[in-house]
Amino acid sequence: MKRISAVICELNPLHDGHRYVFSKAKEGSDLLIAVMSGNFVQRGESAVYGKYKRAESALSAGADLVLELPFPYSSSSAEFFAAAGVRIAEGAGATALYFGSECGDTDALKRAGRVLESEEYKNAMTVGRSAALRAEVLKKLAPELPLSLLDSPNDILGAEYCRRARIETCAVRRIRAESASSIRKRCIGEGSDMLDPARLLSLEYDHFRTLRRAPSDIAECGGGVFERLYNSAFTSSSAEEWQEMAKTKQYTNSRLRRAALFALTSVSSEELRSPVLFTSVLGANTKGREYLRSLRKDGVFPIITNHSEKKYLSDEAKKQAELSDFADSVYALCEKRSDPAFYLKSHPVITR
Repeated sequence: MKRISAVICELNPLHDGHRYVFSKAKEGSDLLIAVMSGNFVQRGESAVYGKYKRAESALSAGADLVLELPFPYSSSSAEFFAAAGVRIAEGAGATALYFGSECGDTDALKRAGRVLESEEYKNAMTVGRSAALRAEVLKKLAPELPLSLLDSPNDILGAEYCRRARIETCAVRRIRAESASSIRKRCIGEGSDMLDPARLLSLEYDHFRTLRRAPSDIAECGGGVFERLYNSAFTSSSAEEWQEMAKTKQYTNSRLRRAALFALTSVSSEELRSPVLFTSVLGANTKGREYLRSLRKDGVFPIITNHSEKKYLSDEAKKQAELSDFADSVYALCEKRSDPAFYLKSHPVITR
């Protein structure tokens, strides 16, 4: 049996830490699949480069096939991001999943995953969903877990991967490398070709200031989050001030950004909680294309390569594709493209 490895990633942008995880995943594998976020990423922000440019960087780092983790899952919290990413990886035939981790301890992350799945954890989290509460509950239920699991987004995400995956999971200890957030902070600005997330923030700010009433059942907007964003929009004088005014210890910046993005794109809680039903090819090399042909022949999981193939999806999958397409049109607007359908007309990156 071939060993097909997968990495779930954002590459926002690609850095040496990503390259290291890719290299470890390649060791002893016959093929590497990258399940990569589309044009929006987990912090609820627009990616600094479009999905096809980032797919090209994934291929350069060693991936053979790049599949899209579509919106809104790409911009959701760890629970939904991991569930969708694992479902696509397994649907694409992966036999092992690799991911970067602060602790690098796969067994500890599996234990954490079992805690996240337990009724005790779920009952304790019914009073809220803050990172501080999650850390407190994890520490109480599993005091032997590494401290990084209490405050490291990468390890929490790793625990969610282990919780969801039926295939082998492999944590790769992160190496010292400049982080993606550091690169973004250093490079975004005048003269850079990176897309400034401030453009999306401005759209979201204007959206909240023009709402007549609260929309019904928007994902991530419960528990007073929508009211906080809505009221702050009318007491602030800029998008940046709005973001700062809305932030509290309970409502982290990432939670607020996801809520604002889902409000802008009208993502319901039901849509976010529904399992992902399709994926799109963003890039492939010769080996990846050969594997893709055999994979699509088996028809285990819907994988599309161009817009015309969406007609073959189930009705529910078509709805998901339409939402992802709409998000891409918002991204094109952020890029100031004249054609909002730019990404509908784009094609996967093909290399040798």
